[in-house]
Amino acid sequence: MKTTGLLRSQVIRAKTLKATTGICVNIKDCRSAMDIVKKRIVTTVCGFNKTDPIVCCLKNDTSFPTLNLREKEKTCEPYTLRRPDMEFGKKAFHKCIEYQEEMKYPCLPNNTRRDACSDPPPDPNHRQGIPAGRGQFPHMALLGYTKNPSNLDTAEWLCGGSIISERFILTAGHCTVGPVAIARLGILKRTDPKNVMRDYNIKRYIKHPEYKPPSKYNDIALLETDKDIVFRNKHIVPACLDVGDDSWESEAATASATGWGELDEWVNADVLQIMEISKFSDAECAEQFGPHRLLRAGFDTNTQICYGHRQIPRDTCTGDSGGPLQVDFGSVECMQKVIGVTSFGKACGKTGQPGVYTRVRPYVPWIEAMVWPSA
Repeated sequence: MKTTGLLRSQVIRAKTLKATTGICVNIKDCRSAMDIVKKRIVTTVCGFNKTDPIVCCLKNDTSFPTLNLREKEKTCEPYTLRRPDMEFGKKAFHKCIEYQEEMKYPCLPNNTRRDACSDPPPDPNHRQGIPAGRGQFPHMALLGYTKNPSNLDTAEWLCGGSIISERFILTAGHCTVGPVAIARLGILKRTDPKNVMRDYNIKRYIKHPEYKPPSKYNDIALLETDKDIVFRNKHIVPACLDVGDDSWESEAATASATGWGELDEWVNADVLQIMEISKFSDAECAEQFGPHRLLRAGFDTNTQICYGHRQIPRDTCTGDSGGPLQVDFGSVECMQKVIGVTSFGKACGKTGQPGVYTRVRPYVPWIEAMVWPSA
């Protein structure tokens, strides 16, 4: 039986996974269903009441009082690695799982949590990108540049970044050239009210030791905040790093680049934009980006990837630098996996011309050493 829009007081006959007779009720009112879910076993779902799953519950088990799921989530069994012997990226992987466990409903099956991750995005006919939904990319940071952090009216907001821990934001090396002073978190719009945004001062920046501007190689950096970032469900949540584990599809055929960069009219986007773009082969990238003054050996297939669109002019642009190229982390719900950092391109939004992104995976050991030295 598949039923949607059920209210908590409605009861409908159903069959449990063990083929016993039950009734459809809110999961919060079913002790046996909650016990099953906390063990990460899928239970029979009849439908949904908004984001609450309506499950098939044994008849004698429906007088259970409303549960505090924030308390119940503390009893969840931990995720296990598909490769227990994995050493590369082990710190980053474990931190990703640790951060995910702080999210709401961490033990519910994937289909019961989809709507709990974020608000749905609008879907206008926009050739460059589409506006994101609130909380859809809660790891996004907007970087402010000023020599006077006490007066943000003087700040210019020029780059993006990704929260990856309580203290660090991942960005591009070239985004550290100016006086980067502020990381603005928790926003969907540049014009969001002050009670929505959270500003953190940048204590220091760490460029990759092999980044030698104006060269485009090793274009990756870390920003350390002056205090711990306070995570907030749906609004401020770290992203995961691509460590190439078997459970993750590294460098997917399609990925999302996000940022507040320039639009068609050469003005910065107010609302965070999503660019759904496709991977170009290494051979195509090497042909597009041959040796030149800033890329003396040409496109580096080991540390760079390129994505774009073959049919329409869709690409990252000025102001998107440092932001993430990411994919959904399917096996850890509501989390994004960053596979690249927006680095450079040719002209913005030209059909068939991809942008170049710094691959994250080769830099994971360096990131781990900087961000989690004692983990």
